[in-house]
Amino acid sequence: MTKPESLFLVNAASEPAVRSEFVTVDGEPYICIRHVDQLDPFLMSVVSDSDHWLFVGSNSPFTAGRIDPDNALFPYQTVDKILCHPDTSGALSILLVRKGSRWALWEPWQASGRIYRIDRHLYKHIYGASLIFEEINHDLGLRFRWNLSTCEPYGFVRECLLERLGDAAPVEVRYLDGWHQLLPPGVDQETFARLSYLTEAYMRHECVDEGSLGIFTLNAAITDRAEACESLRAACAWSIGHAHPIVLLSKRQVPAFCRGEFVPA
Repeated sequence: MTKPESLFLVNAASEPAVRSEFVTVDGEPYICIRHVDQLDPFLMSVVSDSDHWLFVGSNSPFTAGRIDPDNALFPYQTVDKILCHPDTSGALSILLVRKGSRWALWEPWQASGRIYRIDRHLYKHIYGASLIFEEINHDLGLRFRWNLSTCEPYGFVRECLLERLGDAAPVEVRYLDGWHQLLPPGVDQETFARLSYLTEAYMRHECVDEGSLGIFTLNAAITDRAEACESLRAACAWSIGHAHPIVLLSKRQVPAFCRGEFVPA
């Protein structure tokens, strides 16, 4: 496989106007903000019927957890840090798209996506129970949409859909998609804010053989005392819908994927 080449475009057209409208998605009512990226980023909350809490930036990053900030599954941060860094915790999606003999790198909802002619739309359920982020890439002829919600039995749920636009030419796609900066239990708000580097040294990430289940734990409870202190809880993440997934447990392999190289588990 050849290395992906970025597609640089010069678009002199004026930016599309922001507008809102009520729409129906999969039989559910949503309010949609078309071209939401023309607005300054803002923070939203997603409600749940249990003890989940979820705060999401309109430019896609989020923080989430159960009960309180000390039980965060994604780092609990102030709104300025969330909105100013779209590549921080939350979801990560990277696509390599082949059209003809050339590969193009597409990172939906990231700043690099601006090299393409794109439209970004945000949908929020009228009851506040879910969000949908949609990016339409007119140059590659693709639409990428992902939904974020909560579910008492399974926690936080993300559903993704990639589809070809109308009469666009067929393409070949390699994709890397999943959660980013998932925290194990035992990392409270103060510990992560003050000792994030030390926290990473305590983390242990594992993958169940022949499956897509990732298990995130601490080797031991974080303490500066010379004593045994076990950590017996775990955070888990898994995916369905992939025939033969290669599971990555860190971001170290991401640059290699972006270069079009083979990425081992």
